[in-house]
Amino acid sequence: MEMMTQWEADTPVLAEKDVVIVGGSFAGIACAVELAKAGQRIMIIEPRTYLGRELSASLRPWLDLSTSWNRPELIQFVIDQAGEQTYAADKTYLPLHPDRLKRALEDKLIAHDITLLYASLPVAIVTNPHSNEREGLVIANKTGSQVILCKRLIDMTETNVVAQLTGHSVESYVCGKTAAFARTLEFTGVSWPEEDDQADELIVPNSLGLLDNKVNLVHGYRDGQHVYVEYWMVMASGNQLEIAGERELEARRRGMDLTAFLVQNVPAFRKANLCSSSFELHGPVPLHGGAEVEQSQYLDPTQATVAGMGLAAKFLDEPVVEQQAVRPYASKRVVTNVPTLSKVEVLVIGGGSSGACASITAGGEGVSTMLVDMNPGLGGTGTFGGVDSYWFGRREGFAARIHNAVLTAQQGIGYKGHKWNIEAKMFALQQEAKHHHVDLLFNAFTYAALMENNTVCGVLVATRWGPVAIYADVVIDATGDGDVAAFAGAEFVYGSAKDHTVMWYSLAQFSKPDKIQNNFTSMVDVSDIVDYTRAIMAGRRRGDPQLHDHGIYVATRESRHIIGETVMQLSDQLLQRSWPDVINVHFSNHDVKGVSGADWINIGLIPPNLEIEIPYRLLLPKGIEGVLVAGKAISATHDALPAIRMQSDLENLGGVAALAAALAVRTGVPPRRIGIKELQDRLIREGILSEAVRTRQLAPIQYTNEELKLLVDNIESDQPLYEYANMRMNEIYKECIPFVEICSLGQRIVPYLIEAMEHATGMRELRLAQALATLGSKAAVPVLIARIMEELQGTELPRRTADMMYVQLPPDHGAMPDVVYLLYSLAQTQDSRAIAVWERVVELMQPSEEDFKDTWLGLYYYVDAVSQGAERLGDRDAIPLLERLHQIPYLHAQMSSSVPQSDYFLERRAMLELVIGRALARCGSRLGYDVLIQYVCDGRSLLAKQALQQLKAISGEFLTKDPVSLRSWLDNEQPYRHTYPLQTQLDIETNSESILRG
Repeated sequence: MEMMTQWEADTPVLAEKDVVIVGGSFAGIACAVELAKAGQRIMIIEPRTYLGRELSASLRPWLDLSTSWNRPELIQFVIDQAGEQTYAADKTYLPLHPDRLKRALEDKLIAHDITLLYASLPVAIVTNPHSNEREGLVIANKTGSQVILCKRLIDMTETNVVAQLTGHSVESYVCGKTAAFARTLEFTGVSWPEEDDQADELIVPNSLGLLDNKVNLVHGYRDGQHVYVEYWMVMASGNQLEIAGERELEARRRGMDLTAFLVQNVPAFRKANLCSSSFELHGPVPLHGGAEVEQSQYLDPTQATVAGMGLAAKFLDEPVVEQQAVRPYASKRVVTNVPTLSKVEVLVIGGGSSGACASITAGGEGVSTMLVDMNPGLGGTGTFGGVDSYWFGRREGFAARIHNAVLTAQQGIGYKGHKWNIEAKMFALQQEAKHHHVDLLFNAFTYAALMENNTVCGVLVATRWGPVAIYADVVIDATGDGDVAAFAGAEFVYGSAKDHTVMWYSLAQFSKPDKIQNNFTSMVDVSDIVDYTRAIMAGRRRGDPQLHDHGIYVATRESRHIIGETVMQLSDQLLQRSWPDVINVHFSNHDVKGVSGADWINIGLIPPNLEIEIPYRLLLPKGIEGVLVAGKAISATHDALPAIRMQSDLENLGGVAALAAALAVRTGVPPRRIGIKELQDRLIREGILSEAVRTRQLAPIQYTNEELKLLVDNIESDQPLYEYANMRMNEIYKECIPFVEICSLGQRIVPYLIEAMEHATGMRELRLAQALATLGSKAAVPVLIARIMEELQGTELPRRTADMMYVQLPPDHGAMPDVVYLLYSLAQTQDSRAIAVWERVVELMQPSEEDFKDTWLGLYYYVDAVSQGAERLGDRDAIPLLERLHQIPYLHAQMSSSVPQSDYFLERRAMLELVIGRALARCGSRLGYDVLIQYVCDGRSLLAKQALQQLKAISGEFLTKDPVSLRSWLDNEQPYRHTYPLQTQLDIETNSESILRG
């Protein structure tokens, strides 16, 4: 008998609709549109991050024009929006522009007010406990699980997942145990000799295992060298998770073999570049006569569209039994039985930089290993995220082995580019995993942790065949977002502890099929499926409208920070702290893309290239056993993360976590109790740690009074603090940073700084004043104000003059005019004399819309520095200047619904309006509270959460996000009668003499 796991949870009700359609296929979209036209409230649940699987998932961006029947409205809309006939070899098919196809299908839903949720799968049917009637369904995704209430439920999935949830068996394929499946490869650089006609098929060797020993060639929309190679295979046809998974892996392997054959043996392909391949197989299609392939109706987008419209008409003819409405955002108690898929020793959740390496390493240690990932293959950010090269990071140990495996795969397909080929990396990781006997489960969402007391013993996973439970001795959370740890109840901080700000996410842009560019533009909340969907749709609308395509994976630079046994701060990195439980060394510049929260950055100290020790305790969620966190979600602050998130370092971190997990399995202890020295010895042998770790003596640095004077004498006065970052990529900074040492000693050093400043002039006086300000001393105020007002004597705000490396559109890398660094320093003093300075800044501020994008003007930072200063001061006298700041046309009324915004600077301006609102509220202005309450309902989740967080912090009360109750609270409590100076200081060490150094 199949082992079952009972899952019971209070699940939030996300929405109530008339009809929920599971599956955003052409049939699903057509059905939704027709029902919406009839006034029905519709939601589509789509497991992918794009629509129209018949053409998009299978990489078949063309329409068959050979049929003579009338085209449905949806098909004609797609032709109008995405059709490109120019380079088609004949007129029997129409090449489509992939990105415009996906946008067009989304636009059709938006036009008919149809709600769309991406990256979600149904896991249970909701029934009324009294009448046993169906009330809706439970969906699962990265954010957990949610209930969608509905009157009718339509299953448009290729696996009939909803039918399976209702107890129907759909495991077999009606046309037999085997069927034909197709997969497509996309190439550029296919060059036919001028004397030859462009072929539409090629004969290939029998050894490749392809149907009829041939492949079909379909010419893409771009030019004559843009070709799709379609190959058919006879494979097992069962509609089961295990069979489907093996099919996809085998089909990818044959595709790489086919690519190798083409580039080595077909002259037209000698210089061709494999750009991409199908995410999913096209099929099954029944076999007739042993080799004839018959097109099945549900796979053809036109016929599927007609079928969807017909189903909608049928539904509209049937009577609907009215159900009692349920208040949105309530919760329902869901109890369901979930079949157990497997029990392994090490379970890795997430197949990206850390996860893929973790699974390969664990498998190599001889422990039974399974990997679960939401994508259709391995690599995460480095493949589906489109980040196809290493930036900083150490290329040693496990990362070097992965790199070598990728080089081997690239050689096999004739790739010679300076960045890695995404298909080659994906395949290399897959082959390494299979070689080490790792069970792979793709296109699956982990949505809950299975617990025994405080120990994670497994997870629940949503698949396209329904939910499954997987048990393990040790779970490695390599999601990059801390999903498993968060589901287990681990404490975490989302983004910056101050305001939930995170570094920008990316939906990769393919300007050409073989040319990828980053698209890191704005923030996303991966713990909110509505915001996750919004971010996907917004990302797809950014960049040149003629972009070939966008990626399918939301690559987050930052999300949750799981709180571990210790938390790494930026100060730890700047002080070059050593850790007795070091298990990895990361290397990078301070690669922050977005807003910095730490005062170090805002006052101008941009860190140099540093080697940073990672202690084992960062991987151990506080109070939770049985799980290790690897990847970006380890226990570090918002401003500590930028330097420890490089891909090669995260690959090594995944390998480290796997060795720790395997050691825990072999010794029968939780990961928290393994022998750290034993692990370190192994890491030395693996080339991750140096031999010195065994023998080094760690101790704090204790300063005598004379040494304090000498330290003050050595403060940086000959160049700006940001010059520390002016290093070549291969350089490593190993020396002391005097300014950091001084400001991390606490109040003990203040008298020495004051005495030195009394005798200093010029840049030295200014730097000493900045140090005093960092330590909260008002002795710095006259010096700072005098210098700032001198800089503000002109008729315009001073611009940035320093040429800083790697800077993109603001805010980025802390690159701002020099005077703004001093404004941030002045803010640290919490002195009312600063108000006159802020008034002068606002007086000079007359921005145009384009000024916010000017990397040299630094307008974002001017607004933020003034607002942060007022927020810390909490003085009513600052209200008038803040109100004038808020009256600037581009700094008020920046709220938005969940409609995707193509212009990401709208979000950045909204971030500034929120900062102004926070400052007004803390200074005792009702307007500030009004701004915050308005943003509580903003469609960009992190802005809404920031607004509510600030209201809670100011009031000290537990407030809900209901705007009506918030306004009632505001009217009754009148918190604006008081001021609330902000006391938070992030990432500043106040007792550096207590930390260990090497």
